[in-house]
Amino acid sequence: MGARPVELYISKADLGELIRKAIRPLKYQVEKIWIKVDYRMLFVPADSYLMVVAIGYVLENSIEAIRKLVPAESGRISIAMKRTSGMAVVEITDNGCGMTEDQLSRIRTMLSSKNPASMTRGFSLFMVAKILDLYHGSIEIDSKHTRGTSVVLSLPLWTGE
Repeated sequence: MGARPVELYISKADLGELIRKAIRPLKYQVEKIWIKVDYRMLFVPADSYLMVVAIGYVLENSIEAIRKLVPAESGRISIAMKRTSGMAVVEITDNGCGMTEDQLSRIRTMLSSKNPASMTRGFSLFMVAKILDLYHGSIEIDSKHTRGTSVVLSLPLWTGE
């Protein structure tokens, strides 16, 4: 018997509110990490639950990277939102441990893969990519070893009523 398709409950979702909901359960992990959010009123067609999960995965990766390199009180996560060419764009940047060129290359290859079975690391980012695929969105990652990582999530803007 095959896997059942995921049922999506797509509606007009306030991206800023989804970010707030993704941050809320992580508060106990980030008491000393500084998080700056530049909110914009952007609406996207999304299953709110899945989008909160996707944003949460990216934030958890940022928190883990910060804990590997810098004292918590020096940790910084910046979340910027903008509208570009019919897309809502969220950029999540941290000052954590970052990735080497080799690690970044492996992550990018994994993100374009259709088969998660061979993964040993980066599964949460793979899940983020798959969730964004459901909405015709995308994920881009840039990173500098010991300097931090930037993850850009792009989603089509809401065009319905």
